[in-house]
Amino acid sequence: MQSDTKSSAGDKHETARAMAQLEVDKLASALANMQAMAAVLDRIDPHSVHVACGEGSLLRTDRGVFYIAVGLGRLRVDDMEVQVISAQAPLALLLRHAHAGSSATFNERVITVLQVG
Repeated sequence: MQSDTKSSAGDKHETARAMAQLEVDKLASALANMQAMAAVLDRIDPHSVHVACGEGSLLRTDRGVFYIAVGLGRLRVDDMEVQVISAQAPLALLLRHAHAGSSATFNERVITVLQVG
């Protein structure tokens, strides 16, 4: 019984260490992702004007407003809802090089680009 207690305590210690290491690895991965997103945002010039869709473009479509940068999801800017998506997102890839007046089918729905800025 004495040895079982010691073994059990050792197992608990090893399990706790393994769990802590998993958490450290998860946080390191999240940090690397955030640093990669920051690098993308650093290279985007918010003052540049876009004629065609690409990284840093603001797209007004008949289905909403999209900003091509990093995958942050929906944000509210002033009174406008903007979907911030990665340049590697399926919709961004589909609309790459699109310009005002372009249309594309995404998820069986036609999306028309009204304005690129």
